[in-house]
Amino acid sequence: MRTASVAKLVPGTLSPEEANREDCGYLSISSVRGLSLMIFEDTVVRFDIDTTTFKTSKGIGVGSTETAVLRAYPGAKVTPHPYDGPEWHYVTVDSPKDKIHRMIFETDGKNVRSYRVGRGDAVELIEGCS
Repeated sequence: MRTASVAKLVPGTLSPEEANREDCGYLSISSVRGLSLMIFEDTVVRFDIDTTTFKTSKGIGVGSTETAVLRAYPGAKVTPHPYDGPEWHYVTVDSPKDKIHRMIFETDGKNVRSYRVGRGDAVELIEGCS
């Protein structure tokens, strides 16, 4: 979805947060806290969530237990967090039916602290657009 389409759908104002590269950056929505949109060449490619407001279609979100994530998404892969591991984890969810999109839940080993969803290549980026 293009940013202009997003702007028409959401209440509030879209504001740039950061731009790591000329073709990539983040937008926030003034009326929504805890949600950032990664934009690549004017297309939304990823959502970063760090609030309890939003849940996945299976009811998982910030505050959910890592065990609940693994129950909701059988086959999810647990790996040490690249910076805060081995105690903290990435729980990566891929769907056998959808080879394009992915979810990564960041946990402290017990509970989800944040997660990101979107196009697989964008979700894999650890430091924003870098």
